[in-house]
Amino acid sequence: MGSKRRRLQARIGGPPQFESSSTGLAGVEQAYGFAPAAFKPLPVGEQYTALDQGTIQAADVNTTDGQLTSYSYAVLHDPAHVFGWGNVVPVVTQKVLEQEGPAFATTIDKVSALLTTSVIRQLNAAVALNHEDPAKIAKQFLEAHDLVPSSQSG
Repeated sequence: MGSKRRRLQARIGGPPQFESSSTGLAGVEQAYGFAPAAFKPLPVGEQYTALDQGTIQAADVNTTDGQLTSYSYAVLHDPAHVFGWGNVVPVVTQKVLEQEGPAFATTIDKVSALLTTSVIRQLNAAVALNHEDPAKIAKQFLEAHDLVPSSQSG
């Protein structure tokens, strides 16, 4: 008995490389046995507009996208792990580490430990949806966790 490929009615959008990538549609077809009715290449960041306008019915997104806080979208599970993992990690040169000293590394490690998917999603929502200044949001986050001195103004 051969495996049958099912063609979905849904149009899927994502960056151009998603169409042929093993961590994209090619991987989905192999792991789950289905393909979309069509693929629409989109610049990163335009997936949600296309979903909202009905141009596509599914999209390649990041779990940390701020738009996912709106509950307008359903995040599908990937038990075959086609999409892999994308971890946010701080990277600095040895020179910077030596110049800044041990307190710098300790602070970076503390920040890294606090940045869960949910937290990053909330921070991204403040910027992407509420149009807040990224530097202001980052500073508020650091102050809230006592990682920098508070600059409360009276």
